Amino acid sequence: MINDAQYSQEELKDLVVQMARVANLVYKLLQGCNVHAFIEFNGLIQKYVDLCRRAAAEGVDFTMFNTHTGTSFEVHDHDVEYLAEKFDCIFGPLFRKYPELWTLFKKKLELP
Repeated sequence: MINDAQYSQEELKDLVVQMARVANLVYKLLQGCNVHAFIEFNGLIQKYVDLCRRAAAEGVDFTMFNTHTGTSFEVHDHDVEYLAEKFDCIFGPLFRKYPELWTLFKKKLELP
């Protein structure tokens, strides 16, 4: 269910603080597993928190940025490069070994 609530800039900043706390706890838990690719998931989480922090600083309500609403962040090239680096570390070997799965993945994302 989509929540149409609008948050104040201060509330958005508070949400980011909470999200960062959770991301840091997750990182500590992931380190205990000592599996590099698994730990890389936290890089994705941390980048998401960074994007939310940037949006909150600009007073932009990021809480409903998702595929269901069709809304998203403003991002920079370096953000996308970082996300690609993390995703590649986790799943790149799989998709290089099985290119047909990469084709399926892109199809599911509705990408060219």
